[in-house]
Amino acid sequence: MAIKTTDIDFIPKVLRANIPVLVYFWAEQHKSCYTVTPIVEELTGEYKDKLKVCKVNIDEAPYVSSEYDIKVIPAFLLFKSGKLVKKLINLSAKAEIETAIKHYI
Repeated sequence: MAIKTTDIDFIPKVLRANIPVLVYFWAEQHKSCYTVTPIVEELTGEYKDKLKVCKVNIDEAPYVSSEYDIKVIPAFLLFKSGKLVKKLINLSAKAEIETAIKHYI
């Protein structure tokens, strides 16, 4: 299961992680997020030793969402060694997400 992350724990959970981290920005009221969330959970299980997956509800984490200029959801940010290496906006297919992250894991 993807790890719930907020403004308070974003730094330790994401920026200080020892493996790449895929951060999924979503919102409860956004319908397309409901189709992407099962894909995120699949990725969490399939890459559990290579990739940490975190979920950020933009309504509960306004600082992080603003800091990384999240204006469209679903959105994914990929971090490696505490640095943002890839920003993926409005992807909804598992294959698209996997293709984008494979180079970094």
